[in-house]
This record gives sequence, C-alpha cells and structure tokens, in this order.
Amino acid sequence: MSNVYTVQWHSDSTILYTKTSDIGSARELCFYDIRNRMNSTIYTEYNPEFDVEITKIDELLFCTIQSKTENEVYLIKPNLPFPEMELIKKREKGVIAKVKIKNGIYLLVNDEKVGSSIEFHTFSDPGNQSLFTSSYKDDYIVDILTMKDKTIALVYDKSMPKLKFIGHNDDKWQELELKLGIGDYHLISTDDTTNSFLFSFSSPSQPYSKYKYNFNTSKLNVVSKTESVNPIYYKYISTKRIWAKSHDGVKIPITIVKNRAATKSNSGLILKVYGAYGAITTPSFDAQDAILLEQGYTIAYAHVRGESILGQSWYKSGRELQKEKSILDYVACAEYLIKKEYTTSELLIGYGNSAGGLIVAQATNLKPELFNTIILDHPYLDVINTMMNDTLPLTIDEYKEWGNPKNKEVYDYILKYSSYQNIIPQQYPNVLLITSYQDYQTPIWQVAKYTARLRENNLSDSEIIMLTDMNSGHIGNTTGKEWIKLFAETYSFAKEKNKNPVPNKTYK
Repeated sequence: MSNVYTVQWHSDSTILYTKTSDIGSARELCFYDIRNRMNSTIYTEYNPEFDVEITKIDELLFCTIQSKTENEVYLIKPNLPFPEMELIKKREKGVIAKVKIKNGIYLLVNDEKVGSSIEFHTFSDPGNQSLFTSSYKDDYIVDILTMKDKTIALVYDKSMPKLKFIGHNDDKWQELELKLGIGDYHLISTDDTTNSFLFSFSSPSQPYSKYKYNFNTSKLNVVSKTESVNPIYYKYISTKRIWAKSHDGVKIPITIVKNRAATKSNSGLILKVYGAYGAITTPSFDAQDAILLEQGYTIAYAHVRGESILGQSWYKSGRELQKEKSILDYVACAEYLIKKEYTTSELLIGYGNSAGGLIVAQATNLKPELFNTIILDHPYLDVINTMMNDTLPLTIDEYKEWGNPKNKEVYDYILKYSSYQNIIPQQYPNVLLITSYQDYQTPIWQVAKYTARLRENNLSDSEIIMLTDMNSGHIGNTTGKEWIKLFAETYSFAKEKNKNPVPNKTYK
C-alpha cells in the first residue's frame, strides 16, 4: 500500500484505510484483506474540497468526510466480515460534528448559525438523533467528556476558557471554580466509580500539569506536574485579557502575558497572531516564550476573526470574502496597545507564523509605521498565485478558507489583501523572514520573491533578512540544538533592532 492517509484495524486480518492522491487529497476509503491480499474501495468522495478519514473511538470505527467548514460522520457497523457504513450525521454547511462514546454516541455539534449543542444517538439506530443539550449564547464548546450522570465540557465563555458540567437530568450548565486562569485545557478521561475526571492544564504561569477533579468532594488534586522547569520562568508571570475595538466597532480579545519580576524593562512587545482555520491561540507554557518573558519582553496574542475563540461564527467572519477583517483586527490591536502605552511603535515586534504571516505582512503594508521589527515565520505571502494553481498540494482543500479565485469576485477580493501583491514603495520596518527548503505548504520560492520585492520597494534603512534552513519543512528544524540556534538568531535580531530604531523611518 502507498499514499496511506489514515489506517485502522477492522479485524485481526483486515484493515480500513484512506489514501491520498498526487495533490494530497484523501478521497477514498479502502478495505484490505491481508490473508487473501484483496483490496476493495468502500467509499469514494467526489467533492474535491472534502477529505476522508477513518478513526477508532473505544472499539468502534468511524468514517468522517470533512472539509474546513463541515463534515459528515458514519459508523462502520461492528462485527461484520465486510465493512458497511451507516450515516450518523449528514454534512451541512457550517456544521462540524465530533464523536464521543458513552452508552451510545454523543455528537458535539458546532454550527456557525446557532452555536454549540450535543446530540445523542443510540448504537442500534445511529441515524436517529435526539438533542441532549445546548450551550449558552456566549459559550463555545470545544470538547466534552460524558459520565453516567453528567457531561463535562471545555467551554470558551466570551473567549475565556472554562470547564463546565451539566447533569443528565438538569437544564443548566454549572461552572467548576478551578481558579487556574487563562491557559490551555485538555479533557482526558472520566472515572464513574470515583465520580471524577482527569484533565491537563498549561499556561505561561504554569508548566504542563495533570489534575483530577472529584465531584463528591469538590476537590481538585494534582496528579502530575512538570518538575524540570526553573520556577523563575513562570512564578512571576501574569496573564490578562483586554479588548481592542476594530475598524467596524467589533471588540477583539487580546491576551497579555508579562513577567512582573523581569529586571530588564522596555525590551519590547511581541504581538503574535494566527487568525485562520478556526485555530485558538490561547497561550500555554512555552520554553521560548518563557525565556523572552524573563528577558523583559511582553507577549500579546491578538485573537482576531478567523480564530474560533468566540465560536464558529468568529471563524466564519474572518475567512473567504471576509478575510480582510483578520488583518484590520490585527492593525487595531497594534494601535490599541500603543495608545494604551503597553508599548511604543519603536519597540513593537509583529510575529506571524504560516497563515499568521499573511496577516502580519499585510498589516505592515497598510501601517508600516506601527512596527519596528516583524518576524515572518514560514509565512503564507502570495495567496492569489497559490490559490490559482489547483495542481499544488492543499489548494483545492483551501477553497473554503480563502475562496476560489477562479471566481472573479473572489479573485478581486484576494488581490486586495494578498501581501506580496500589495508591497509598495514606502518605509518598511526591519523584517526577518524564516523559511525552509523542504516546506511544501509555504514554499521557499514564495518567501524568496517576497523578500526581493520588499527590498526593492523599501525606502528606509531597515534590514530585510531571509533565513533559510536547507534540511527542514514547514515547522522548521526541531532536532538537536537546531531550534535553539534558530531561536537565538531570531531574537538576537529583534533585540538588536529594538535597541536601535531605524533612523530614517517614520513611527507612529
């Protein structure tokens, strides 16, 4: 077998797998009998914007046909010699369903129009659904764990991560008063015998830890924690949420992380962003960030539209023909942080990785005076040309994120914000571009031509440097000491430039 995308055992001598095409799309579910060396195709997806996956949850197999914005879920009927698919949830525009098992099938359903809900499906008739419960208006349910008498949910309540639960005979959600603050939660498992559940938590002020919460005693106990980190890197960290008003009056959440005990001041503020695919950038403990915070930097995360920190509708309002909002939100966050004196433009560092690089790069085209330095880490910079080429890996899959530029309205819209095409002669800040020779998601040629055009149009004395790793791909080199070397090179550049603002550049 070749080009395998996902694979699971169906029996002790048969497997189910999905395989990819030459351009990276997985559209076939296949069945392979190892003993008889027989291969069969069970399902073929003909919509090129969808991929097919096979997963195992407990002892049950599920097939999911999914795009960036919707999915369709099938149960693989158990105990049959040849697999049969039974529909659980039909695809519906803007609706994503996630499967959980507990004496039946629970579906966590997130709908762009109506928010989060939980459905229940029986094993005997999985296509027949009943509404178990719905979230509150401002709650976005990210994950659930189900016990015999209650369901626990990881919820973003007006952008703040919380753990809540609801009894199976109740109609109101209750919040667990954990007092852990802003950070990255993950639900792990439940134990009905002790009426408890496990979860993990990590934040800039707390390295990764596992907890057990007992409903009988209402006590939270530490199961395990990271012991290898010097407390100086997290003990004095403060994390808070503020809001900036964007161009259209919509308030954008920003997470501010600062070391209260840092001996060095005015190192600068690093404004990070991603803003695509509905990803949530709630900060967890990160060794690189911990070093920067100890050195006196403030780190801010702009939760612009295109994330889903405020629900699927927040994601929808920052993609396709609304993508410019992500960029303008980021500009608004930068302006707000300067206005409220969290930083100055001479000390502001913009940071964007991958799709976040597009936002930072175009924000710099629009308002170069806001930044002293920007770091574009394996950035996506030329949307129009990559999305026009449907022979590239991922292009067709990405239509639901960026739109299909073969449609003139979409083409004209992308052309307005695609950062490479919008470089103009003006005073640009210092720019560090990080790329890898084997990166097929944001290829090196894209970064190289952007670098060349930016240098050609830059009217200030700022430095524009392209740093290339010849041996790695999209996530960069994580082996040995290479990541430490890259980190040192990146922030040595930023530190030096913040000490000496560009002499002939206009700042805000």
